Amino acid sequence: MSEALHMIRIGYSTEKLFRSIRDPDLFRSSLDLGYLVHCHFAEQFGTAAPAPFFIDEKQDRVDVLGYSGHSAEELVRESRNRRAGTDGTSWQALVSKPMPAAARLRDTYAYRVRICPVIRKLREGPVYGRGAEIDAFLAASEMAGADLPVDREAVYRDWMTSRFQGAAELLSAGLVSFRRSRLVRFDASRKKRTLDRPDATVEGVLRVKDPDRFAALLRQGIGRHRAFGFGMVLLRSSGSPGC
Repeated sequence: MSEALHMIRIGYSTEKLFRSIRDPDLFRSSLDLGYLVHCHFAEQFGTAAPAPFFIDEKQDRVDVLGYSGHSAEELVRESRNRRAGTDGTSWQALVSKPMPAAARLRDTYAYRVRICPVIRKLREGPVYGRGAEIDAFLAASEMAGADLPVDREAVYRDWMTSRFQGAAELLSAGLVSFRRSRLVRFDASRKKRTLDRPDATVEGVLRVKDPDRFAALLRQGIGRHRAFGFGMVLLRSSGSPGC
């Protein structure tokens, strides 16, 4: 395995990807594309699977960007060693490039990240109980009360700031999309659960404060559900994020 962090891009045929679902009932109530890609990654690459990752849906294909300690060549070799199924995979579209070394991560970058901005309630509230995992915006609204308006973008900006603390300073953070998504997950007994969670994309500009901590943040991602298409921080100095 390479020590450098690599940006990986891999393509899937949408039709073949959906056909490969072994249990269609799994997605009867919700087609969680992030979970489906997660399963394919686990089958093809095992513990070498890129994570976190970002899904870019096209008309007839799915392009996935991800961070990995492995290059594209190493991932192909790992998949062949595992003799994994390759239905729907566009191997010619599997490419990688090394990310800048930590010593170069002191600059200012534009970023884009898809987040699941949830928090764990620490106290009982009038609506949500202690320990509940809820939308940070709903938690802020509950705290503010019905008569005081709460700005969703401002709440998510504060949520982002706390996740980048010590690694980078957010110079700006704008909410470019928001929706509620139904996510497929399994509990410890392998019982299926369908979760309703906030799904937001934020763009802005950041300045790196601690290169080592920032490099670790890129590898790990931010927030919940990082193994399922959330939390990958895409960077660019100019042009568009990604490979």
